[in-house]
Amino acid sequence: MAFNESGPLPRKIWDTGIRGGGSSAAGNGWLYRSSDANAAVTATGYLAGCGVGSKSGPQIGMAIGDVVLCVESSAGASPGKLTMHTVTASTAAISNASPLPSSAFHQRFNASLSTGT
Repeated sequence: MAFNESGPLPRKIWDTGIRGGGSSAAGNGWLYRSSDANAAVTATGYLAGCGVGSKSGPQIGMAIGDVVLCVESSAGASPGKLTMHTVTASTAAISNASPLPSSAFHQRFNASLSTGT
């Protein structure tokens, strides 16, 4: 399945006040509930528009080093399953349909998660 930008979004549950920066920096904490399995949630760029710096989409500001707790909803194959991840990338989703420099003002950054435990 794919991330639904109009559905339940990841919700910040703690704020360290420190921006992420890889494994040596403490990040913020997020809770995400979805019917999607771990394999879907950890697909590259799954959290479309959720990365820090996004100019479109949810724009919630997930950064590298942030911790994400994912809970599989009752609609999933393993209801109640909890996995813990870190944000490993926030990559620009540049549209081939609009590659002009001005389009950068409207680009989204998609967050990717670690494989989880």
